[in-house]
Amino acid sequence: MDWPDQRLTRDGQTLTRDEQALQMIMGLRVVYRWGVLVAAWLLVASCTSGHAPSDGGSRVTGLPAPGVDHGTLWLLAGSTPTSANVFRVRLANGRVEQVTRNAEGRGISWLSASPRGIVVADGSRGTDRIGVLNPRDGRITPLDTGDERTTTWYTPAISPDGAVAFARAVWPNISQNGPPPPEPTPKSAAPRPRDPPTWELVVSEPGRQTLAVVYRARPTLAAPVWGPGGALAFIESPGMQGRDVQPSVRVLDRDRQPSAAYPLPLSHASSLVWSSNDGTPLAATDSTGSTVLLNVRDGTTRVLPAGWVGLCWSPSGDRLLVGQGARLGLVSATRPHEVAELGRFDRGQVYQCGWVDEE
Repeated sequence: MDWPDQRLTRDGQTLTRDEQALQMIMGLRVVYRWGVLVAAWLLVASCTSGHAPSDGGSRVTGLPAPGVDHGTLWLLAGSTPTSANVFRVRLANGRVEQVTRNAEGRGISWLSASPRGIVVADGSRGTDRIGVLNPRDGRITPLDTGDERTTTWYTPAISPDGAVAFARAVWPNISQNGPPPPEPTPKSAAPRPRDPPTWELVVSEPGRQTLAVVYRARPTLAAPVWGPGGALAFIESPGMQGRDVQPSVRVLDRDRQPSAAYPLPLSHASSLVWSSNDGTPLAATDSTGSTVLLNVRDGTTRVLPAGWVGLCWSPSGDRLLVGQGARLGLVSATRPHEVAELGRFDRGQVYQCGWVDEE
């Protein structure tokens, strides 16, 4: 299909080619003729059952010709958060491919992508395990995360150079593989309380055998993300401590030294989205679906329209892909109060994504 006239507009605003491509990927074709809007919904071809498709995936009709757009969208989507799988959307040719096929209730719970690879939290064995995803065959290779008997791990993030950061809880008196043996105590003795864990932010560098603990605290740590110049941000919240402490974003510089901490105007912050491009704000979302853009230079925040969740920044860091259930849209970093809706992703709700300029 040839592109419509490139002066396409929405509400008086010119659509970029990226917006047009993404809009068509989601199944919505918009053609303006003499000021009259003609909209036609297109069905996205369903993936066949089995393992990762051998033909490279199904093509979505109505997409631009190859070369108009570059990059790949890695989408974590599904009917429920516990049954999500990874999908690849090639912007250059409109091909959509289901990469993982985890069973219901044992899906992928977390995804992070960069030009150096994809890391996930994989629940196929009943409990989440951090691993590296092979996009060719959908296989996941477990990543060393420490002693499985005393630690649990969460929310991995991969940097542009391949380093993987994740949060880890270290339990002082309980094993991940079962409770400790009972201690001989008088019948009248009170049960031994379960001590809270110590939380660690851990980095696995490519080519190194050891894990580096770059930050340690009692409050819950979660959702690390990589930023400009190798900076690392993450959520620090009261969590299991039960203290009246507002969740905050803590930033470590490239030398892994604390450089800033900003309180978040959110009740239960659950995810962060950042970019390696300097000046891109950090998008923070809570469990209710509220999202704010945080300027890490001065701590100021701007609120996204209600219900829209930050998913991933474009490779250039100027546009944020946002979601509301299965609906997707784009938000400009300079005009976060306006959402350019793209349509629905028919494979389910999109929970996370990575937008990678691979070629």
